[in-house]
Amino acid sequence: MASTKTKKKSTQTKTRSKTKTKAKAKAKAKAKPKKVAKPNKASLVGTIREIMNPKLLYILEGQRLTLVRGQILKFGVTGVPVLDGDHRPVGFVSLRDLALAGADDDAVRVNAPVFTLRDTDSIRDGATRLARTDYHHAVVVDGEGVAVGMVAAVDFLRALTDLEARHPARFADVR
Repeated sequence: MASTKTKKKSTQTKTRSKTKTKAKAKAKAKAKPKKVAKPNKASLVGTIREIMNPKLLYILEGQRLTLVRGQILKFGVTGVPVLDGDHRPVGFVSLRDLALAGADDDAVRVNAPVFTLRDTDSIRDGATRLARTDYHHAVVVDGEGVAVGMVAAVDFLRALTDLEARHPARFADVR
């Protein structure tokens, strides 16, 4: 009988130690940082034209800058490019610039030069270039330097995560 008790104790000890080992393994697994999935390279292969907003809200050089404030708010964007007569970007005006200037057009700061990306640039190259700046969006230009759209950091994030490109709903009504 003494040997049966010893066997039972030995079995109970093994079971307890297995349970402790499993618990330790679970704790270690939780403590280890999880590996982050690498970006899907296929989603970064397309061109900026595929993810940009081709419906461009802008102001022409020489127009009253404070007039664009209402349009910026209406369309849900944070800024617009300033284009010359040939529709080439010459500057950028943000909602912050307009707010700081108040109602005084002369006080509005037009940021120049404007950050641009080519519509034929790869999504990967565009994302990399934008990430190296302090900007959140870029004016997209064609081979002639004419503004053809806007692309935002969120557009690159959607491409990276294989989400469909989408833009502020107000642009749906624009032809």
